[in-house]
Amino acid sequence: MKECRICGKVCTDLKHSLVNHIVKYHNIPIYDYYIQFDIDDIKCSICGKNKPKEKIHQPLCNNKYCRIFSTIKRKYDNSKDYFGLFNPDVWLDFYNKNTEKTVKKLKYLSHFKSYLQTKFSSFLPNIFSKMTIDQGEIIKFVDRIKKEEIDVSIFKSLIPSNSKKRWILFGFSEEVSERISIFFRTSFEAFSKRGNQEIFYIWKDKAKRNRTPQTRQTMYSTKEYWLQRGLTEEQAVQKTKQINSRSLNYFIEKYGVDDGTCKYQNMIDKRKFAFSLDGFIKKYGKEEGIKKYEEVKFKKVSWSFIDNKHVSKIATNYFDQLELKLRQKNIIFTKIQREYVISYFLVDFYIFDKKIAIEFYGDYWHYNPLFYTNQEKYYTKVHTAQTNRLLTLFNSDYIKNVLVVWESFYIKSPEVCLTESVNFIENLSSNYLELNYDGKNILRKYNI
Repeated sequence: MKECRICGKVCTDLKHSLVNHIVKYHNIPIYDYYIQFDIDDIKCSICGKNKPKEKIHQPLCNNKYCRIFSTIKRKYDNSKDYFGLFNPDVWLDFYNKNTEKTVKKLKYLSHFKSYLQTKFSSFLPNIFSKMTIDQGEIIKFVDRIKKEEIDVSIFKSLIPSNSKKRWILFGFSEEVSERISIFFRTSFEAFSKRGNQEIFYIWKDKAKRNRTPQTRQTMYSTKEYWLQRGLTEEQAVQKTKQINSRSLNYFIEKYGVDDGTCKYQNMIDKRKFAFSLDGFIKKYGKEEGIKKYEEVKFKKVSWSFIDNKHVSKIATNYFDQLELKLRQKNIIFTKIQREYVISYFLVDFYIFDKKIAIEFYGDYWHYNPLFYTNQEKYYTKVHTAQTNRLLTLFNSDYIKNVLVVWESFYIKSPEVCLTESVNFIENLSSNYLELNYDGKNILRKYNI
């Protein structure tokens, strides 16, 4: 029931009947009426300030922060707010209805939602009981967030939640950081420290069952996803290579030369450890880790009967395809041999007719200069040995030309790599050619 403040008439009908009464009978704009009698209908429902005339029939004013605050409040779920930290109304009162400061505060807090609304709240009892972490540590962490003492640029770094470095940056001690980070890890060692090794195998089986062809169609980093969206096979492969690329250029373009190189090197170091024997033992336990490591090692290499050596399957595939390409172009030689000994050195591929040696360099064992710098421990030693070896081969009577192909070139662009190799063998435009590939350009080196 509404009463006219001018004449005292009561309007029992809907709200708009009062508006009609004031405008029609008193000839007063409704906005001026609200201002004159200080009626709350003209005030913004959030900041409490008077709305402009064009917004009189809307609940909010023109302030963009009021609109943002309204959206945040609508999405707020009290049941997930374990610490009562993300309640928009609490912060609005704290800042005396200043929506700009309130929104900025809520945006800062949103960086920690994944920890304080889901992850922490789901395993806090386990942390307190099994990891003997004092609840006071968590309360101090929440206080640091309230005071904005934590730099949110941490989230833009490549430091994951399963690394204790992130938790140290959050202000926890090194010991506590190690205990918390374990709850974000999925290795056998982490499950063992949590006291539930059996759950590791249950989780592992469940993860295998979830990897179906259907799930790949929903992952934008897979070929199947892009084929569904109308790309050709070749375009889909190229697209997924671009998305999944983690080359040095990728890191430099994203983070700059210094930070990009540092982050790339950190990734390489982690991968080296992950695929080492120690890495497998840490992930799967001693017995299963050794077994898994041997299985992976056997898959990557094939057995050679010359000197009982292991030969890279990638190198074998390259030389198989190279011989096929040479036959297709009618480039026939009377004798070709793989792993031929010259001057006490074993060359990967030797063509007797033209005295050509072809070497296939693995990126890891030969320290590809695109991925490693001379700061590496054995970089200088390895490259010096390789240079001396090539010079020795050239000084022999059996070598006139040498072709060196880097593994990453063949992996990233096999057809281009084979074409370049065949052109060198066919034309022999130089005594020495080293082929590398940075993901965009072919890098040719004509001097040892």
